[in-house]
Amino acid sequence: MPTGAQELADIARGPSNAPLDAPSIEAIAQGLKAYRRSAAPSLGPLKLVIDGKARPFYQAIADPKVPFARVEVALEAAPPASDWVFLRPFSRILLAGDGSAEVHPPSGPKERVIARWLPREGWRHPGHRPSGRLPTPSGLPTAIREGGFLPFGAALEIYASEERWRYEIDLLDGRLLADPRAGRYPKAARVRWPSRAAWSLDRLIARSNLAPDDARLLEAVAEIEPGARSDLGGPTQPGRDVQGLERLAARHLVEADPATGRWQIVPEALGGGTRAPAPRRAPAPARGLQESVRGLLAEADARATCPMCGDAFAPGGHGLLCDRCQREVLGAPSS
Repeated sequence: MPTGAQELADIARGPSNAPLDAPSIEAIAQGLKAYRRSAAPSLGPLKLVIDGKARPFYQAIADPKVPFARVEVALEAAPPASDWVFLRPFSRILLAGDGSAEVHPPSGPKERVIARWLPREGWRHPGHRPSGRLPTPSGLPTAIREGGFLPFGAALEIYASEERWRYEIDLLDGRLLADPRAGRYPKAARVRWPSRAAWSLDRLIARSNLAPDDARLLEAVAEIEPGARSDLGGPTQPGRDVQGLERLAARHLVEADPATGRWQIVPEALGGGTRAPAPRRAPAPARGLQESVRGLLAEADARATCPMCGDAFAPGGHGLLCDRCQREVLGAPSS
């Protein structure tokens, strides 16, 4: 059953249970209409089994006794193969409250991963300050129940041993949405981000508190081969989404690539020495540059810490987690 504005307004009261003012209630109702009008095409309904009971996401949020310790996200019917553009096919995903998860493909063995939410469109009370974090499967409900914050949609970020992928989820009506890059860019143009680098990119988006459209624009700059996104142009060759790109540039998140004149992620924006993956079709760097890059990566490894336990990474690892957490959660070494 679709979630309505009044139900959301009741949840937005938070622990104080103080009634919202009329402008806030109206903002929720209008935001709800705008979201449903502009959301990406649906690939099909999802069945959510939250702590052993099938129920809509916000129905479970409304019950403070539901801890979201275990959530199963399952497709009620598999979309056609042609609809899985930019997406990794799955039949169900099992989410534990601490962020560990299992992805079950339509066929073959399950994969143990890490899962985090990245809120997208929604409503925030003017006085609500976002945490800037990527909440766990139980952390997002906790944040919503504190009041003043209602995500209508969210990206489910999946960090596997080698790379990260995401699913756009309609939290209101329980639907899997098409990837926003589908139909705009060829699938072969996707730049694969290792999990650790993708973790830095996703945290950058979360802490920057970007509008959803700007966040997806930044993702397109980061995750699509430069030659395939000529529609976005560059600082001296404006293309689509000019205002959004100018906002990202003003916040020092994107800049001109000296070699192509097109937009690229500002390397320093990722923090911790993390660098964006090089486009697959880029020319091979000179030996001296290769050695310099190896040195930068070694320095980044020395500064990087595991997002689960906080321990420093061993040099040379490429996974999201340290070796110990990788063995515990994913069942395999990270390097």
